[in-house]
Amino acid sequence: MSDSRLKRLLLGAALAAAALSGCAPAEGGPRTWIDQPLAGQTFAVGPIALLAHAADADGLRAIEFSVDGEPVGQVAVEAERFGEASLEWRPPGPGTYTLEVVGLDSAGRHGSPASVTIVVADASLLALASPTSPPASVITGVTCGPDYTVRVDFEIASTLGVERIELASTYRWTPPSQLVYTAPYPQQVKDSLWLDESEADEVDRVHEVVLSVYIAGLEFPFYAYAQEPGPEGRCPGHYAGPPQIASTPSAQALWVARLNTNCRLGPGTAFETQDVILSGAQAAIDGRNAESTWFRVLPPAGSRTCWVSTASGTVQGDLSSVPVINVPLPATSTPAVDLPPAIGDFTAAPGLILTEGTGCSSYSRTVTLGAVVSDDSGVASVVAQWTLGTLSGETTLLPAGGNTYSGSIGPVTQVGTMSINLIARDTSGASAQSGPRTVTVQNCIE
Repeated sequence: MSDSRLKRLLLGAALAAAALSGCAPAEGGPRTWIDQPLAGQTFAVGPIALLAHAADADGLRAIEFSVDGEPVGQVAVEAERFGEASLEWRPPGPGTYTLEVVGLDSAGRHGSPASVTIVVADASLLALASPTSPPASVITGVTCGPDYTVRVDFEIASTLGVERIELASTYRWTPPSQLVYTAPYPQQVKDSLWLDESEADEVDRVHEVVLSVYIAGLEFPFYAYAQEPGPEGRCPGHYAGPPQIASTPSAQALWVARLNTNCRLGPGTAFETQDVILSGAQAAIDGRNAESTWFRVLPPAGSRTCWVSTASGTVQGDLSSVPVINVPLPATSTPAVDLPPAIGDFTAAPGLILTEGTGCSSYSRTVTLGAVVSDDSGVASVVAQWTLGTLSGETTLLPAGGNTYSGSIGPVTQVGTMSINLIARDTSGASAQSGPRTVTVQNCIE
């Protein structure tokens, strides 16, 4: 194929690649595309993978990355026509950043740059923020209801759309109330949810509620907190008696939760849930079962001990002095209320694949999926559902060691943007769904 013919094909392919972050026509030098991240994506503060590719009939030497005009790295690329490069970049903090990528051909000529703008947000914000507006309080009122109920009013605005809203207590386990929306997701929500605490609290303490807001396309929820009304920081009648004094644990070992974990009345899922320990929280260990598969702990905000599965956390300190405690199985058991599976580190790579066929051998035709899925009652299935234009399908991710699951999608026959959602179910039937991941699908342009 002549050089002039190849350059005409490359130009036609670049004009067809509207789904990619492209660049303006260059007078000379390589043509460059940014495959990851996509324009407008929002990330939590932490390492971000940058992926780009370039094409030039005269061969490639390198691909350069910069952020807000400052170089962040150059990756050597030895390729006759097509080449790709990846780089990990850690943003200095929350903000809006412009990523620019440019290719160098074998003669050292720079091509025109490709650029995208992304948003980096602090996942620990206690108020909801969209990428284009400052954080704003979302809880507009808290009202005491009959018996042990509380009503929470809220308003939410997000240009990305609201997927789900959950209301729960921060001081004791009660089944969360929730609102779930389907696409197209609403951008404005003004509503209320009721929370039933089921009985009066035996501990003299402030009662706090947390509103978790899940935004379309974002991995982490946003939170808002509020206290119940009343002179003691709780609704009148929600306290049952005098304060209970927390006992001092007999051992100094600590259990650190890796995910939100049910804390039960005994060592096993046959026992009812008493409390929930949130991911990252520490609890003092004062007992264990004979197999050391369950620990008895004192929850951070509780006054009564309960049991957690050792598999859902890590241990700090020495367990040698922790006594073994034998607890008989309950005579009659009731179905336990389990949290849905926790989905973390869901990845779909590479961010660009080609349709099935031959040629362009340096590019993948399949998407590799990976995720960490945890549930203290056991994971039953992990399934990825995908759509691409008029095509759709699903694939089952298989265990790959520990809590890791993996699978793949492809090859496919249609170009466009593939959207992938992950659905995990536990053995009790509870399910959780991740935010979507997107992959660009192109034809080979050789």
